Amino acid sequence: MAEGFRYIARTPAVRALVGLVGVVGTFGMNFSVWMPVLAQDELGVGASGYGAMMSAMGVGALAANAERLIEHG
Repeated sequence: MAEGFRYIARTPAVRALVGLVGVVGTFGMNFSVWMPVLAQDELGVGASGYGAMMSAMGVGALAANAERLIEHG
């Protein structure tokens, strides 16, 4: 295990990748945890608003993938 940490420390590309994964894991993955709090406390929309927000994210993902499919075949 120590050798793995030494390898990460001395290899700039691997170090950057591990750092990026750490940042995304810390800040990006917590988005789904904060969505209900945002819906209820900040926006005051409750469960139905939360459902609408999550549905809008799904529609956006579908639209982006459809556009990519059309653009790049």
